[in-house]
Amino acid sequence: MENSFAQATSVFTDSDLTTLAPDGYYSNAGIVRQQLVGVLLSPETCSTCCVPCNATVGVFESTNGLYSSCLELGGGTGAVIFRIQTIFLETPNRPVGTIITHNGSNYNRFTCKNNHFGITLVDYSNGVASPPVTVDYAGFNNQPPTTPTYVGGEPSSVTFIKNYNQTPSDPCADGDQLENYTYSAGSFVEQGTYQTVEVTDDEVGYATGSGQVGPTVFTLVFPKTNAGSSLADILNYAPLCTTSMVWEVESSRTTAVLSGHYQAVVLFLIAQLLHHFLQRFTLQETQCLEHSRHSSLLWTRTPRLMWATLCS
Repeated sequence: MENSFAQATSVFTDSDLTTLAPDGYYSNAGIVRQQLVGVLLSPETCSTCCVPCNATVGVFESTNGLYSSCLELGGGTGAVIFRIQTIFLETPNRPVGTIITHNGSNYNRFTCKNNHFGITLVDYSNGVASPPVTVDYAGFNNQPPTTPTYVGGEPSSVTFIKNYNQTPSDPCADGDQLENYTYSAGSFVEQGTYQTVEVTDDEVGYATGSGQVGPTVFTLVFPKTNAGSSLADILNYAPLCTTSMVWEVESSRTTAVLSGHYQAVVLFLIAQLLHHFLQRFTLQETQCLEHSRHSSLLWTRTPRLMWATLCS
């Protein structure tokens, strides 16, 4: 008898098959499949599903794309630190949107080094026709966190805030739908499907100012309160042609053992403190990522992916 999960097109939460299950990884009888925007992707083995803990990933493509991957966070509890840098021809003007899902919660708020100290983060929550609005962190007005927050510099040659719904062309054209990619066995694989994406006024978090906008590293911090929950799902949205991003995840910092409610409260406060601490101070790993074009990282190129050693 064939495995019905292997033949299924979607996972639902009700017997009437009317409510789609959240996007993420699902398994049955040894088969693992990822559900992305409500559609089950091809089966894969669990060992190839996720980006290893503390790895650095880079994507450099001439097209746009929606990149889906799973992160291994390791055991223990603590604060998880995600960093991303968007670069195109030495400029940050190809914003990339990110939303991370862990243990049933979504995260999309970013800060950066020198935020409020030379760099200003802005969005267009009052409308694209108005002057940009200064915000304390990227994603400030993009709450509750159900959609990605786009970070980087504001593009000067194209309108970024719009609907990307055109039938894809070759070569990639401004306004094309995003092609779906999923992480598998060390690289992102084309799925042959496309997704309409709308970028709204409050989803952007552009960096402006004199504080080295070009090499800006954006940081997202979220709490890991359950030692048994070791995975997180991440979606990176790159609507503009020529995707260029480098990101890394630092595994959870171990904290003292506390009972359930108090542990959750303490870890939430730790994540908030780290969020504000990283606005002004530089961690060793952040310095390493910012100077990734020099000798601090050793790169090895693979299709649609670049791996690097972390700072020692």
